[in-house]
Amino acid sequence: MLKKLLKYDLKSKLPFLCIFYALAIGCALMSSVIGLFSEVPILNIIAQIFAGATISMVFNILINNTLRSWALFRQNVYGDPSYLTHTLPLGKTTIYLSKALDGLITLTISFGVIGLSLFIQYYGTELWDIAKALLGQFSGDRTFLMACLLLGILFLEVVNMLQCGFSGLILGHKMNKGKVGYSVLAGLGVYTVGQLLILAVIGVIALFNPHVMNLFTGTQTVMMDAVWTLAAVSCALYAALIVGTYFLNVKILKQGVNVD
Repeated sequence: MLKKLLKYDLKSKLPFLCIFYALAIGCALMSSVIGLFSEVPILNIIAQIFAGATISMVFNILINNTLRSWALFRQNVYGDPSYLTHTLPLGKTTIYLSKALDGLITLTISFGVIGLSLFIQYYGTELWDIAKALLGQFSGDRTFLMACLLLGILFLEVVNMLQCGFSGLILGHKMNKGKVGYSVLAGLGVYTVGQLLILAVIGVIALFNPHVMNLFTGTQTVMMDAVWTLAAVSCALYAALIVGTYFLNVKILKQGVNVD
C-alpha cells in the first residue's frame, strides 16, 4: 500500500514541477548559448534576461515543491479527500512516510535540476571562476567535494523546513479553531527550536575547538580543517534533526486526526 500511495502522491506533484524543470533548463541553455555572442549588445541583454529567468525558475522550483508538499499533506490528511485516506487499510506511519518520501524524492530531483541548470548557465564564466576560487581557499584541491558538501547542507536545510511544515500542520490541526494560523505559528516554532539546538551544539563544539570558534570571531587565519569540521558537523546535525522530527511527527499523528 505504501508503494501505491507514494505513486499517487508523486503523480499529484511531478507533472506540475516538470514544467518548472523544463523552463529552468531551457532558460539556462538559452542564456549559455546566446551568451557566447555577448559582444553584441542586444544579444548580451537577451542573455541576461534568460539568466534572470533561470534564477527565478530555481526559486520557483523550491517554493512550489515545498508549498505543494504541505498542501498535499493537509488535503490528504485533514481535507475532504482525507475521508477516503483514513478508510484505507493504512496506519498513520504509512501515511506520513508516504508524504515524507514524496517530499524527499521531489526535492532530490529538484536539486538535481537546479544544479544542472546553474552548471549550464555559469560553467566557464567569470562568476564560475570566482566561486571556484572562493571555495578553493577553504578546501584546497577538494573544491568539488566542498561544493557537494555545501549543497548537501542546503538540501538538508530545505528537507528540515519541509518537515517543520508538516509538524506545524499536525500541531495546528489539534486546535478546534484557527487551524491555519496555529499551523503557521507551530511550524515556525518547531523550526526555530531546531535551529537553536543546532546553534547550541555548534557553540559547544566551538568552545572546545578554537579553530571552529575562529570561524565566528575572525580573530585569526581561518584553518581549512575547521571549515571541514563545521560542514561535516552541520550535515550530521541536520540529518539527526530530520530523523528526530520524523519520529516526533509520527508519534503525534498517531494520537488522532481532527478532520476538517
